[in-house]
Amino acid sequence: MKIKDQLSKKKGCLDLAVVDGDVSLTYQELYKKATLFSMYIKKHLIDRGHVAILLPNSADYVVAYCSILHVDCVVVPIYYKA
Repeated sequence: MKIKDQLSKKKGCLDLAVVDGDVSLTYQELYKKATLFSMYIKKHLIDRGHVAILLPNSADYVVAYCSILHVDCVVVPIYYKA
């Protein structure tokens, strides 16, 4: 099963999905954020099916990753050194 399918399956779940310091997201919150960002990606950024992420390890990274997968694109992680 794909990650995007797993997230869709748990879209109503209130269990914690991501904990990043003092930021935490439930599966429901992660699904909502990923869905909103995936709509932005579809509308503005997609031309070739590859989307790069240049972010530190964080809740935002997880949201971006799930959003890219949600629109069936390839995630291209770029090394981020803080």
